Amino acid sequence: MDEALLGILGMLLHEGEPVAPRGAATRELLGFTFRLTNPRARRIALPARQWKESLAVGELCWHLSQSDLVDVISYYTPTWARFSDDGKRISSSCYGRRIFGGPISQWERARETLKNDAATRRAVLTLVDPSADAIGAKDVSCITSIQFLVRNGALDAITTMRSCDVIWGLCYDVYFCTMLQELMAVELGVELGTYHHFAGSLHLYEAFEERAAQIVREGLAGQAEPMMPLEAPESLPQFLAAEAALREDRDEGDAQIQSLPTYWRSLAAPLIRLRRRRHGQEAIPG
Repeated sequence: MDEALLGILGMLLHEGEPVAPRGAATRELLGFTFRLTNPRARRIALPARQWKESLAVGELCWHLSQSDLVDVISYYTPTWARFSDDGKRISSSCYGRRIFGGPISQWERARETLKNDAATRRAVLTLVDPSADAIGAKDVSCITSIQFLVRNGALDAITTMRSCDVIWGLCYDVYFCTMLQELMAVELGVELGTYHHFAGSLHLYEAFEERAAQIVREGLAGQAEPMMPLEAPESLPQFLAAEAALREDRDEGDAQIQSLPTYWRSLAAPLIRLRRRRHGQEAIPG
């Protein structure tokens, strides 16, 4: 993803067309697509990007727990509060609520569809809800769909976005979507394939142009290591319970983390560092 981000920013800076939806000046590329052949290489190490792994994991937990509560996600970044109409809930970008909610969730339907027909093209998660995405709302779903396809024994994923901001959203959206891709692959018992990302509008806000130029100038000073393969998906509920305990600064949080398998302990590491910073226990960067 480090490599992809550098290429994308370079193209936007040199080829992006000016446009200002809702008065916000941007550079934009239409109908843009890229792919990751190793979706586990989803973390960002480019210093000027200032990517926060704790936010990526925190948003992942928020979605996986099917939450739409602002106070939960605002623990990781106060920016989310700007997208709430009532100050309490996120109405549209609560992707996990749309994916995992309901008596029979979209996730379950997609997984069973793939199990019943490995060559299916019908395993699609739809994240647009016209009844909720009201005209004039502060929050309208940016991701419109995620499609899963098993080809050559591996699970590919195709994310489609109506709107894709490269500095604020892209890296966190890719992290979330590739984690879903890997989780689905593990549940199906197939290999992890290629990740495809398509944006109707890929854009860079004018306010972030200097940071984008700095990222491009610095180049690949060092790349983040790919994450280890996801394992023990049955431990996900315990991981989410541990995340809540850490976020709420409850004493049992550390013990809950230590009882998890290696993969989930590793995923929790940035959450532990964040808790220590927030509550003055230890000043650890990252």
